[in-house]
Amino acid sequence: MVFFEKSEQLLVLISELAILFMAEVRHNFSRFLVLLFVFSILVIVMIVRLFVLQVLQCDHYKALSSGQYEVFKELFPERGNIYINENNQMYPIALNRDIGLVFAQPNIIKNPDEVAEKLFELLSVTDLAEQENILLKLKKENDPYEIIKKNLAEDVYLKVKEAKLEGIFVSTEKARYYPEKEIFGQITGFLGKKDDQTVGQYGLEAYFDEELRGVQGYLDSEKDALGRWIVIAKRQYVKPQDGQDIKISINKNIQLKTRELLKSAVETYQAEMGTVIIVEPQTGAILAMVNYPDYNPNEYFNVQDYQVFNNHAIATPYEPGSIFKPITLAAALDLDKITPDTMYEDKGVIEYDDGYQKFYIYNANKSVYGWQNMSEVLQKSLNTGTIYAMQQLGTKKFQEYMKSFGFGELTGIELVNEKAGDISSLDKSLNPKGEIFAATASYGQGIMVTPLQMVMAVNVLANGGKLMRPYLVEDIISADGVQHFSPQVIRQVISPRAATLITGMMVATVDKGHEGTGSRAKIPGYYLAGKTGTAEVAEKGVYGNKTIHSYIGFGPADNPKFTILVKLDNPQKGSFAESTAAILFNQLSQYLLDYFHIQKQY
Repeated sequence: MVFFEKSEQLLVLISELAILFMAEVRHNFSRFLVLLFVFSILVIVMIVRLFVLQVLQCDHYKALSSGQYEVFKELFPERGNIYINENNQMYPIALNRDIGLVFAQPNIIKNPDEVAEKLFELLSVTDLAEQENILLKLKKENDPYEIIKKNLAEDVYLKVKEAKLEGIFVSTEKARYYPEKEIFGQITGFLGKKDDQTVGQYGLEAYFDEELRGVQGYLDSEKDALGRWIVIAKRQYVKPQDGQDIKISINKNIQLKTRELLKSAVETYQAEMGTVIIVEPQTGAILAMVNYPDYNPNEYFNVQDYQVFNNHAIATPYEPGSIFKPITLAAALDLDKITPDTMYEDKGVIEYDDGYQKFYIYNANKSVYGWQNMSEVLQKSLNTGTIYAMQQLGTKKFQEYMKSFGFGELTGIELVNEKAGDISSLDKSLNPKGEIFAATASYGQGIMVTPLQMVMAVNVLANGGKLMRPYLVEDIISADGVQHFSPQVIRQVISPRAATLITGMMVATVDKGHEGTGSRAKIPGYYLAGKTGTAEVAEKGVYGNKTIHSYIGFGPADNPKFTILVKLDNPQKGSFAESTAAILFNQLSQYLLDYFHIQKQY
C-alpha cells in the first residue's frame, strides 16, 4: 500500500512538473526554439567531426595508435654505384659516402653565445649572416632539435664531436658523391630532391632510378605501454634490397682526354658550346660522350643555367650540314645509281620552281666547277653534286634510306630526354613540286638530327653497312648475379661493298680535300675517313650569321677502331670547320691511335 501511495504521489509530481514545463514553454517559446536550434547545430558538428575522425582520417589515427603500440621502421637500402672501366678495373663515378651532420638541442643549452663562438671556429664560419642564423637557432629555448650544418668532411665533424660542446651533437648520413666531378656529370646526372623525395635527375641516375634505388625493408613489432618490445608478440622483418650497380662502356682515359681537348677548343675558338662523341665501330659502345660547358653534379644546386643539365649529344637536334653528304652518296652507291667515277656537270646552281616562286641552291661561295666525278663532289663538298646523287635515287628511296640510317627515331640510348630529331620535311618531297625538300636534306639542311644519330649513321659506313644500337650500359650487377648486355645490330643499311666505296671516297677527302673540306684532319702514316660541315643556323625560319662547325670520321679506314663526331656551336674564330672542328678531330684521332697502339699504315 505504501508503495502504491508513493507511486501515485510521484505520478502527481511528474504531472505537475510537466504542466509547469509546458507553461514555461508557452511563455518562453522563442527562447526554446533558440535553444533547440543551438543544440541541433552542436549535434550536427559532433556527427561531422566523428565522421572525419573515424572515416576520413582513419588511417592517420591508426598510424598514431600504431606508433604507441608498434614499432614500424623503414629500413633504407644502399643506392647502387655507377662504374666505368679503367684498366680492366671497376672505377666508381657515382657512389655513396658518409658525410657529417652537426645538430643542436637548444633546450639544454645554457650559454648559447659561448657555444656559438666555439662552433664558428670549429666549422670555419666567417660569414656574419650565417653566424647570426646559427646563433638564433641556439637561442630557441624550447626547441629540441636544430640542424646547424650539413655535408661536412670527416675531419671537421670529428673535431666538433671531440669538443663536446653543450647541446651540440654530430652524426653521419649517406650522400651521393661523384668523384670525377664535371667529367661525367652529363652522363651520370645527379641525385636531387623532387616533390620532397630523393630521386635521380638527368642522365643514368634518372634513367635507372628504380634499379639504383633498390627496395625498402621494414620492421613491424608490437610494444607495450612503456614502449618496450613484446617478445611473444608478432614481429615481421623484411630485409631491404640494395640498389643494383651499373657498369658502363665509357673509357675513363678517353673521356678525360676528350674533355680536356674539347674544353680547349671551345675556349680557343670562342664557341658557345661543343660536343664530342666517340664510338667503338663494331659494337656501338660509347667510349666518350662530352659536352662543354659542363657542371659538377656534387654542386648541381649552384648551377645558374639549367640547360647545362641536358646532355646535348642526345637532347639537342641541329641541322648537320655537309657532314651529311656521305650518307646521301652512300645510299646512291648502295643502289648502284652512282660510282665514285660517275660524272656530272656542275653549273654552280640548281633552280627549283614550286609554281609560286623560284628557289636557287648554290655551292659554297657560289663556285662553279664544271665536270666533276662523285669523289670530287665529296672532296670539294659540292651541294649540286650531292643533289645529283639524290636525284638518281629519287625522293622516295632517299627518304627510305634516311629512315634506315636511323634518322627521325630514337636510338634507344640509356639516357633520359633523348630527342628523335625531325626529318618530316621529306614527306613533302614526295609531292610533284616538293623535290627541293629532299635536295636541301641531301646536304644536311632543312632536317634536324642529334649528334648521336649522326655519329651512329656514319658508323654504318665504318662498320660494313650495319647500323648498331648505341649503348652505355654493359652490366647491371645485383645480389642475384650480373645481367650482361651484348652489342646489337639493328639492321644492314647498305652493302659492305657500298660501305667500302664511300670509305675510300672519305679517305680521299681527308688526303686531297680542298680548303674547308677536311685536309687538316690528316695524320701522316694513317688512312682516316672524314668529312667537314659548316652549317648555317636558322633562327625563326631565317638563316643568319650563326654557324655550327662539325667534323665526322673514323679510322684507321681499313679496320676502324673509333668513329668520332666533333661539333662546335657558333665559334667566333675560324670561318669554316676545316680550321676548327677538323683540328680537334685530328687531335682526338692522334690520341686514340697512340692509345690503341695502332701501327702506321704507310
